[in-house]
This record gives sequence, C-alpha cells and structure tokens, in this order.
Amino acid sequence: MSHKVPKCLFPVANIPLILYTLEFLALNNVKEVYVVSSHDNKVLKDKIDTIKDSHMIGKMNNFRITYVKLEQANSVASALREVNDSVELRDDFLVLQGDIVCNADLSDALRMHYKKKANKEY
Repeated sequence: MSHKVPKCLFPVANIPLILYTLEFLALNNVKEVYVVSSHDNKVLKDKIDTIKDSHMIGKMNNFRITYVKLEQANSVASALREVNDSVELRDDFLVLQGDIVCNADLSDALRMHYKKKANKEY
C-alpha cells in the first residue's frame, strides 16, 4: 500500500495521519508548511485540501502550504539538501515526519531556542 499511497495518508480513527501533524503545527502557530514527498504531490495536495475543507480547522487555514516533490533524496539529510535547493530555507525550521500524532505545546522549547540563539550559545 505505501508504494502507491504516502504513509502520511494512512488513516488512524478514519483520519489521515497528516491531519494530526497539520493540527499539531497549527496549534503551535506555525505560519508556513512544506509538505515534502517522493510521491506525486497532487495526491497529497488533493487530500490535504479535502481535509482542510471538511474539517474547517480555523488555525490550519492560517498557514501556507508549499508542496515539494523529491526527485533523488533517500534520507532526511538528502531531502533537506534537495528542499533547500528548491526553496532556499533561510529561517529556523522544524523537520517532522508526516505521520506523527502529537499535541505537545512547543512554546517553551521555542522560547529556549530563541533565547540561546540571541545569546549565540550555539
């Protein structure tokens, strides 16, 4: 099944896994999302648009989704290089698998990150 359908579209409680990931990002006030896959992006885009329309999740409509199809990547590191070549990542970013189920509040972790970054502790 995963050769034809991205794993992030597998259902849990009859809801595609990516919905949980998008809700998690929306709850953490993410403004921009890159959906990266080696699968056909039309399948992902159509499903995500349907999810957004049918669930009417207000916060989920507050971020922009950009779809990136990987041509050669076979690892997270090579995927990041390929994404960076196409969209030139310049700001801080978070890398997540599209098949996570989480509702953690990232506020404290982000606050600590930005504090360390401001103090140049990296």
